[in-house]
Amino acid sequence: MKFIGFLNVLFFITVIFSHSSSSMAQTDQTSDKAIKDTQDFLRDKSQRDELIKKDSKAKEADSKVNSVTGGDAVNNQKLYDISADIMPTLMQAVGNDPNKAMELLQKAQTDPEAFYKDLPPEIRAKIRGVASDIDAKGAAKKRP
Repeated sequence: MKFIGFLNVLFFITVIFSHSSSSMAQTDQTSDKAIKDTQDFLRDKSQRDELIKKDSKAKEADSKVNSVTGGDAVNNQKLYDISADIMPTLMQAVGNDPNKAMELLQKAQTDPEAFYKDLPPEIRAKIRGVASDIDAKGAAKKRP
């Protein structure tokens, strides 16, 4: 799997689910709660599944996740967890402005390497770990 493609899927699900969850903050007073709510939403499979049933963009995002992971449930969850982990960093970078967050994530889809380089080392390590695991499982499936 190409690493850039993996990053694109990661940012795509962050855009779709953070926007679709409708919990992004409009004021500084509620921003911490809104970020936590969005993180909880991304991490909770049952909440995601409800949205996926109702929202075509969420369904598309989840299909991309399954495509990247080969349908592996553990790696699917890891992708959603990483997206949740990105939220505080993202919101801090844009001064808790949800519109600027969406703009930055959309830009990240066209230049994922630049966004990736700005992520904290622990998140980059998680991304590399999941990407390596997905590649290893894909290679194992191709062996006779």
